[in-house]
Amino acid sequence: VRTVFIFCALFSISSLLMYAGYLRQIMGAGKSGWILAVGCLSVTYMGMYLLPTTGRPETLTSLMAMIIFLAWQQRKKLPQGVMDVTVTVLCGLMLATQLLSCFFCFLVFVTFDLLETKEVWKTVVRNLMRFVGVLMVGALAIAWSPIGFEATVLGIGAHAKQVMGRTERSGS
Repeated sequence: VRTVFIFCALFSISSLLMYAGYLRQIMGAGKSGWILAVGCLSVTYMGMYLLPTTGRPETLTSLMAMIIFLAWQQRKKLPQGVMDVTVTVLCGLMLATQLLSCFFCFLVFVTFDLLETKEVWKTVVRNLMRFVGVLMVGALAIAWSPIGFEATVLGIGAHAKQVMGRTERSGS
């Protein structure tokens, strides 16, 4: 357990250091007041990653999302293939650990990618190809997991059936 905790702590510390470096960069760049306010308020949210979260997928997904964000910032310096592989592999691994993290990270990435491009259709096709890659990497990661692909999909289906079949709506 200690070894797992140490690795989780290292992932969390890496994420926080990358995030702190980015905050330092935007704070020193003379950004508008609302960006500075959001940046400062986000520190309290990111601080929760200092708590022991041994075994929680957030430990890995926050690091993966931060790497994708930093890669996106360097997109003009990186070869297109490196960006494609980075986004595809990291989002695919997020898909295998936390579906919503993958969804939102990929959605934000594609949104920024589309806002920055001059070739919209080429960017749409590239991101569709990335999405297919994300699905393949996620499926392979789940298949190679200790539980396996079939049992995981059956478990997700059983959980969804329970949640959707719930009749009690009190929220507790």
